[in-house]
Amino acid sequence: MKLNECTSNKGFTTAEIIISIIIIILFTSMITSAFYNYYISIQSKNRRTIATNIVIDIIENVEMMKYEETSQDTVDTLLQTLKDNGTIQNRIFCYSYYRKIQ
Repeated sequence: MKLNECTSNKGFTTAEIIISIIIIILFTSMITSAFYNYYISIQSKNRRTIATNIVIDIIENVEMMKYEETSQDTVDTLLQTLKDNGTIQNRIFCYSYYRKIQ
């Protein structure tokens, strides 16, 4: 009996199927993780950009005032005005950026 007669090249073995499923799961999870990290970094960049624009708007408005007129109350009023105008959306304007402004 020859060795070639005992082996068959028809179909897949269970080990091959399990290994291929494991490889597919690994690559899928790596690709998903890469997309998720990209999405998170883009969202973080957008939040920082919005916060920077808000701070710039407030600084520009404060620069137009006299020194005697500037106080924390006027900055809070400007901030509330920007919120009311829709410049600052409540879902984007988070507490940590407000604390940095103060």
